[in-house]
Amino acid sequence: MVVISAAITTRSGKALLSRQFIDISRVRIEGILSAFPKLMSKDKQHTFIETENVRYVYQPMESLYIVLITNKASNIMEDLDTLHLLTKIVPEYCTLDEASVKRNAFEIIFAFDEVIAAGHKEKVTLNQVKTFTKMDSTDERIFEQTAQIKQREINEYAKRKQLEIESYKRNNIATTGFGSDSMQNYTPGSGGGYSSGMSKSNSNSSYKSSSNKPKETKRTVKGMKLGSSSTPTNEYIKAMEEEGAIQKESNQVNTSNQSQSAPEEVTKEIDIQITEQVTCIANHDGGIEQFEVRGSLDLLLDQNKDGCVMMKLDNTSEHNFIIKTHPNINKTRYNKTGVIALKNTSKSFSPGNTPIMKWKFQSSEEEHIPLNVTCWPSPNRDLTLVNMSYELNSTQLSLLDVVIEIPIPDGHSPVVDNTTEGITEYNHKKRVLFWKHELIDSDNPNGEMEFTIPFSGDDELFFPCVVTFHSKNAFSTFKVLDIVNASTKEKQDFSQTIRLETDNYQIV
Repeated sequence: MVVISAAITTRSGKALLSRQFIDISRVRIEGILSAFPKLMSKDKQHTFIETENVRYVYQPMESLYIVLITNKASNIMEDLDTLHLLTKIVPEYCTLDEASVKRNAFEIIFAFDEVIAAGHKEKVTLNQVKTFTKMDSTDERIFEQTAQIKQREINEYAKRKQLEIESYKRNNIATTGFGSDSMQNYTPGSGGGYSSGMSKSNSNSSYKSSSNKPKETKRTVKGMKLGSSSTPTNEYIKAMEEEGAIQKESNQVNTSNQSQSAPEEVTKEIDIQITEQVTCIANHDGGIEQFEVRGSLDLLLDQNKDGCVMMKLDNTSEHNFIIKTHPNINKTRYNKTGVIALKNTSKSFSPGNTPIMKWKFQSSEEEHIPLNVTCWPSPNRDLTLVNMSYELNSTQLSLLDVVIEIPIPDGHSPVVDNTTEGITEYNHKKRVLFWKHELIDSDNPNGEMEFTIPFSGDDELFFPCVVTFHSKNAFSTFKVLDIVNASTKEKQDFSQTIRLETDNYQIV
């Protein structure tokens, strides 16, 4: 069977789109399609037409026709099977009208390419075609996530410096005032101040000297000092210098982040991407409403690399994951040996990004969540004492950039009394207290922090607490151990990136 073209036309024969699978000129294919409506007969019940050179196999769909143009030697039963699959695919990507077909032409053509290759039908189903055409890019997703993390770090650093400047200004205002020395030396009616112990002649000469320079006299009278060693101009300059330091240090942060992340961006011809996302909704009174971990393993293959490979996966985990492999993967072999290979070992993985397998784990047990966070408000008569603590349940994980956000009731500012791990920052605009940790691992699996607030209202206002973190370890502990060529069994060089991150992690 050789399919020359798959097309969608109107009832009048106007071609809306056409996908050719062999070398054929545009003029010839337009001529073949323009002849199609003239060859149809109302008396005939069958949906194929044979001419001297080609065969039309078609099916009407409301105001449109889906037409397969094949050579006369093709198998009519296989042609009909292909046509039926295409008629199921088209409604998935557009409504059956001319405008919708034109608007979604490329999506339909990509789907046709998954069904027919080089004129021959592929053994695929409708669901497989939909999966293949999703065009989900793991590289793009990881790049966007990395950019968001970097941007969040820069914003937090800038906010921290802004708070330091505001605190510096408030402290200066609180500790400065009209200096007593300046007031004693100041005499109304004279431009230049003098002390009471000076001689009369000296005071007169001083007065004359001042009166000869009226501009300087006015400046001296207006320029009463706010302190013995600082002036508003100096304070302003200092503040501006510190604001300048933000930009300078932020650039340094960007540079350091780029230099640290640069090795991670270097990938080899065979690159493995393992990503996991954690969702956790925990009650502050105890119990888990929802806990779910979703993961995926993708193979990124260079265009010039032979894709005939097999992968040995370390799939030993203390949790019972629901695992789903790609339809072309030999699942029986994987379940027995942990080896990921194609069912037909003579075939190769396609270049680019190929989703290999996905997994999911769900639980309602508190011991299964990676990080257990407790927020315990204790309201008293005039204030509320809030005790915060965390405990790392998954000691195989090293959690990076952990941030616990505690909402604060409006009109009140918290006072942190004690913290054993991490640093705290209060955002006045968002009314949120941030408890930040660069690293939580088996060396510091526990931490406590307490703060007070002049508030004795509803303790539910301290919830929900939001937790964010990421890790270079997988919750499932899945990782690729080795990759070999399926034919020669020669070991292949590969790179591997593992990333775990929070999707929605809250204590409510």
